[in-house]
Amino acid sequence: MKPTKTRLYARVSSEEQAKFGFSIDNQIDKLRAYAEENNLLIVDEYVDEGFSAATTKRPELQRMLSDIKRSEIIIFTRLDRFSRNVLDANEMVKIFTQKNISIKAIEEDDIDTSTADGMFMFNLKVSLAQRELTKGSERINTVFDYKIKKGQPITGNMPFGYTIEEDENGAKKVVKDKEVQHIVEDMFEHFLKHHSIRKTMNYINIKYGLDRKYAGMNRLFRNEMYCGRFRNNNNYCEPYITPEIFEKIRKIVKNNIRERKTQHIYLFTGLFRCRVCGGTMVGCGRVKPNKTYYYYRCNRRSQSCSCSNSTYVSEEMVESFLLHNLDRLIDDYIVEASVKLDKTPKPKIDIKAITDEMDRLKKMFRKGHIEENEYDYEYNLLEARLKELEKELPEEVDISGLEMFLNSGWKEVYNSLEKEDKRALFRSIIKEIKVDKDNCICVDFL
Repeated sequence: MKPTKTRLYARVSSEEQAKFGFSIDNQIDKLRAYAEENNLLIVDEYVDEGFSAATTKRPELQRMLSDIKRSEIIIFTRLDRFSRNVLDANEMVKIFTQKNISIKAIEEDDIDTSTADGMFMFNLKVSLAQRELTKGSERINTVFDYKIKKGQPITGNMPFGYTIEEDENGAKKVVKDKEVQHIVEDMFEHFLKHHSIRKTMNYINIKYGLDRKYAGMNRLFRNEMYCGRFRNNNNYCEPYITPEIFEKIRKIVKNNIRERKTQHIYLFTGLFRCRVCGGTMVGCGRVKPNKTYYYYRCNRRSQSCSCSNSTYVSEEMVESFLLHNLDRLIDDYIVEASVKLDKTPKPKIDIKAITDEMDRLKKMFRKGHIEENEYDYEYNLLEARLKELEKELPEEVDISGLEMFLNSGWKEVYNSLEKEDKRALFRSIIKEIKVDKDNCICVDFL
């Protein structure tokens, strides 16, 4: 009899390996033995070591899914080695069914996805495995929540500028790293002035002999720990910047696209959006005698012709429009935002009362005053109420930055600014710019 082709899959997470000593080698040995005893021809072996079953983002699992051929069989030791997520597991089974592929957990006889009863047991066991994984995560999160509330670290990896220190009682806390504190302060000051991640990165690297990368700098400016916040604790550690400045930086970074290496500086890089497809409009230059003219064109149109917008928008035209109309546009936006906020109905229930009750439940559970099932039931009810309530909240619109800009006298100094600083000025308040087919300019503010 011709042997059925099979693929072996083994997995263990870092936590399971450290805590329970689960072994990849042991799983593979069992799978090889089973294949030999059942006339299965091993085509390949796939091992994901250090990956959780809660997600399908496992390199070897993905390789197996792309390799699998019709009428083959996938074997693993137990179902929780394969998946602990019901939706992911069923998506994979759909793929397998289309290719007449079966799966087998060699230590669980009732897993057979080719029958209705087997499919029921498959879903039931995956659901139970997912529940156990979720319950374990909830227990860990309860401990983490307690530590975060006390201002204690939950990991040994600290953002640049912070370190872990023990007090006289042996309790750990997050403090500023005195050795690099001045660098972090200089970094924020430079970024707030120039609004450029790359320029700040180059400045810091050259001045202090560092090798900070663009991606790392991008994450740094998005990290709320620098304003003292971490998850639900607004006073987790000593801040480098205020929450207001952090929100300002967050908005700047959102608009701060990774710049191409070019000799030209475009005033509206990262701000222009195509009126047709909504994609990015990129800068381009046309050199003529004694002058270079700057334009913006749809990137999708120029790269793949996937957009019908072939318009070139003049940078000079947009700059002139903003110089004459920006104050009026900001004033109109502030009035509109204020009216909208006043007309939005406020939630009738106090959100703080619900979050306080959730904190009270956590304390009772940690002290053993309520059972786990009662805690889960009550907490889930409160969490559901909180989510519904948050949907009713009016969208927060901070117009204080725009009001300050209006009163800054920016026009008086604009012409004396370098082009890069002019770009930083526009980025500090503008979210995006669009030009319609009639050359009317629309501006959306941060």
